[in-house]
This record gives sequence, structure tokens and C-alpha cells, in this order.
Amino acid sequence: MAFRVGRVLLNPRLKERGLTQEDLARHMKVSQSYISQIARNKKPLSLEFARNVAHFIGCEVNDLVIWEWVDEDEEGE
Repeated sequence: MAFRVGRVLLNPRLKERGLTQEDLARHMKVSQSYISQIARNKKPLSLEFARNVAHFIGCEVNDLVIWEWVDEDEEGE
């Protein structure tokens, strides 16, 4: 059994703070497209990137994702 990132909650956290993906992209020095891909679970959210995002928007890393508990047998399928 192990945890894995389920859904990324980036857009709701940004909205709560009155920020946009463009604001975050500018701060993180990445493209808005990259932020969008993370927000749509198309690109993985690295722990380092998540920590920097959390610091910028004023939340905890765990506030940025929904963690899923996965059976190791399921993970290999």
C-alpha cells in the first residue's frame, strides 16, 4: 500500500487567494501552459515545485493535492 498524488487542487487554491495561473507562472518563472498542465494532472507535480508554490500562495503542500491510498497490486496494473 502506498500514497500517490490523486487530483491536484492548484486552481481552487489560486482562486481562494485571488491569484491566476499567470501570476503563479510569472513568479515561478515557467509558462502558464506548464502551470495549466500541472493543474489538469497532465504533468506531475514535483515535491520541490509544490513546496515553492505552497510558499508563494500561503498554504501547505498537502493543501495542493488529494492523496490516494493505492494497493500495490493495483499500482502495477
